[in-house]
Amino acid sequence: MKGSAQFKLAIGMISAAMVFVTACGGSTGEGTASKDQPSAPAQAVNTDPLGKYDPPIEVTTVRSLDPNLKFREGENIDSNIWSKTIEKELGIKIKNSWTVNGAQYEQKMNVAIASGDLPEFMSLSPTQFVQLMDNGQLMDITSLVDKFGSPMLKEYLKSDGGLSLETATLKGKLMGIPTMASIVDSSPILWVRMDWLKKIGLPEPKTMDEVLKIAEAFANQDPDGNGKKDTVGFLASKELWTGYPRLMGFFNGYHAYPNIWIKDGGGKLVYGGIQPEMKTALGELQKLYKAGLMDQEFGVKDTKKVEETVASGKNGLFFGPNWAPLTTLQANKNNDPNADWKPFPVVSADGKPIFAQNSAPGGNSYFTAINKNAKHPEAVIKVLNLFVEKMWGAKADPAFTSEEATTLAFHKYPPVTLFAANKNLTQHHKVAEALKSKDTSKLNGEEKSTYDTILKYQGGDQKSWGTAKVFGEDSVYTIINNYKTNNQLIKDEMYLAPTPTMVQKKSTLDKMSDQMITSIILGAPLDDFDKFVSDWKKLGGDEDHKRDKRRLCGS
Repeated sequence: MKGSAQFKLAIGMISAAMVFVTACGGSTGEGTASKDQPSAPAQAVNTDPLGKYDPPIEVTTVRSLDPNLKFREGENIDSNIWSKTIEKELGIKIKNSWTVNGAQYEQKMNVAIASGDLPEFMSLSPTQFVQLMDNGQLMDITSLVDKFGSPMLKEYLKSDGGLSLETATLKGKLMGIPTMASIVDSSPILWVRMDWLKKIGLPEPKTMDEVLKIAEAFANQDPDGNGKKDTVGFLASKELWTGYPRLMGFFNGYHAYPNIWIKDGGGKLVYGGIQPEMKTALGELQKLYKAGLMDQEFGVKDTKKVEETVASGKNGLFFGPNWAPLTTLQANKNNDPNADWKPFPVVSADGKPIFAQNSAPGGNSYFTAINKNAKHPEAVIKVLNLFVEKMWGAKADPAFTSEEATTLAFHKYPPVTLFAANKNLTQHHKVAEALKSKDTSKLNGEEKSTYDTILKYQGGDQKSWGTAKVFGEDSVYTIINNYKTNNQLIKDEMYLAPTPTMVQKKSTLDKMSDQMITSIILGAPLDDFDKFVSDWKKLGGDEDHKRDKRRLCGS
């Protein structure tokens, strides 16, 4: 905020909009204060969102470390630009009781929970979050966020309309800070190599039938022109839904929505993965595989192997994530400057309107939770205030984000972080506008960096192609924005904190679903889908999930 008038206006707007506690889409936090609310601090605490502790305090946590995380010489996770700034500007010394490789974090945290040796704040998986809530070991932070959160932090927490906050809310109490993620970022994108499409003389895809014809041509008509039948028509991996590529977009084209809960025509909550449309889409995938138009090794190929297929120029068609140009497609472009990839929206199989599948708000994310016995719980909120201010505030400093021309990612150093839900879509809008107007005055540091990279591409730097294809004027986010503007997004409706049934059975049910889908594509009877639906209901069932949800919502 640059002026006091703007600041007061923002405060007013945020105060009016702040309804943090929307438990299960229901009540607000007003009138829900309970004995679990944190007691007043023993000594007066500066309520300025960026106010400093004097004398300094020490706060304990534990850390999951990315094995690829790098530091400047002489620095480490305990001593770096962020830890020093947090201590200098807030008077908070962060003590990492232990650190561990990310792959081992959940197990290490389970041991800590079992032993009762918990730090003052910590990152928790959904299962751990529910476990500690049920045990009464977490603090209700509703009033902490309201009292100590900066206007900018509150704005970011509500940047998805409050959906992610709902995942951390139990019966009107905010019990943690969810990982904020934009659900629109999970929208499926259809990727096509346009230089191949032009060579074989097919039009841009507008229907699923046209997608299937492209797969056939890319598999059989030697699109790379090397005289060999060595290209893959339609690409998939054994991981089905994660990494690269992903099959959700294919299913969405047939109005099927695997792995998420949706509302049927009558508003009833149903599981998309057992609806009849899934069987139709599975039948089409099976035909593709039998005809040799789908990667014949997809059942054993992981994401890394699939990426090699694309990077080496052996595929030109798949449904995948928005970030594909930043990694594998850029690698293909680096190897073959003629590779011309273009993103398309999901297309319909029957002319009826389609919806692009989104993940649950905060789905499968971690929660930052505060120990009920923490001495300085508000310190966590102050660290978050500092993070969003240094990253995107009026005095944002790129020095806290990354170091140009290196792999030093400073923004990963803080013990707790928060990113606005629609950050990437907003970045696209602002950068695209700046590219038209040549006015960069409204860009923050991150957006200016993206703007500069796109200018490099426009100046001939092909290694900056991926950034332009993701954030530029005619890019992935143009499609995602159209999804959003045209109300063509469908999200997972089961997005609250996981129910007991989910905690107990979800992984088993998901594994059973993936095995069924893979086996049918590879040739198992299509009617195996019907048996799966029956077994799925017997082993947990949608009714159990919904009953648990009603119980957690207090209804």
